[in-house]
Amino acid sequence: MKYKSLFWLNKSQRRGIFYLVFLLFCLIGISWFVSDLTVPRSLQLNARQQALIDSLKIVAKEDKKKTLKPFSSNSLTDYRAYILGLPPEVVDRYNRYKEANEWVDTKEKFLQATGISDTAYHKIAPWLIYPDKSNWYRPKTSAKKRDIRPVKNKVIIGLNAATADQLKSVRGIGAVLSVRIIAFREKLGGFVVKEQLLDVYGLEKEVVQRVWERFPLKAPVVPKKISINDCSLEELQATGCVSWKEARLIIAYRENNGKIWSFEELKGIEGFAVGKIERIQLYLSIE
Repeated sequence: MKYKSLFWLNKSQRRGIFYLVFLLFCLIGISWFVSDLTVPRSLQLNARQQALIDSLKIVAKEDKKKTLKPFSSNSLTDYRAYILGLPPEVVDRYNRYKEANEWVDTKEKFLQATGISDTAYHKIAPWLIYPDKSNWYRPKTSAKKRDIRPVKNKVIIGLNAATADQLKSVRGIGAVLSVRIIAFREKLGGFVVKEQLLDVYGLEKEVVQRVWERFPLKAPVVPKKISINDCSLEELQATGCVSWKEARLIIAYRENNGKIWSFEELKGIEGFAVGKIERIQLYLSIE
C-alpha cells in the first residue's frame, strides 16, 4: 500500500492537519494544568489507609476514656461528649433541657435531655453520677448579684446631712468637690430642691445623678423669702440663687425700670439665665 507524502496534500488538507495537531497539544496542556490543581496521587488515601486512620482515632478516644473521670449528670460538656462518642447535637439538646428544667438527677431525665438510645446510654453509663440535689447541689451566686443584694436596716442619709467624707463615697467626687458641695450648701443655708446641686461648679450631671441616688433630699430647707424690689445687691447675692453678675443685672433693671411686678420680666433682661427663674422664686418674693 502506497502512502502519499504530506507535501503532496493540497493547502486546505495541510491546514486541517495543522489545526488538529494544535488542538491535541492544547488538550494535553489543559490536562497537565488541571492535574496540578487536584490533589496529588501521593496524597490521596485509599480505603485501606483511611480505615487505618479511623482506627487510630478510635484508639485515641479509648485512651482518653481511660483518663476521663466520672462526672455529674448535670455537667455534660462538649469535650466529655466528644470523648464518649456523642455528637454535638446531643450536647445542644442537653443544654436546652438544662435551661428549661435546671436539674438532671435520674437516668430517665438524662435520656430525655440528650435523646440518645439505650444502647448508647449503656456505653457511657460508667462515667455518669447522679447526685442528690438536696445535699450536693448548691447554686452559685455571682459577685455581681451579691453587690446588688439589698442591705437590711441600711440608714439613708439626706443630702443636707451628708458630710464631706460621706460624699466622697460617690464615684466621681473627691476631696475638692466634697468640700465645694458642703460650702455651697452652707451658703444656701441648706438645699431647698435637689436641682440646686447642679449649680456646684465642676460637678458633671452623671455625678450629680449618683449623689441623688446615694443621698436623697429627705428634709429640704424652707428659706425665708426677701422682696426682689427691696433687697440690696449683697442680700440678693447672699441668697445663693444668682451669681454676682446676675444680681447686678436685677438691680440695674430695677433702677432703670422701677418696681418689678412679675418674675416673667426677668426673661427680658439680656444676659440673665432664664433657667434660674423658677429657683429664684424659692428665695425671692414680689411685694
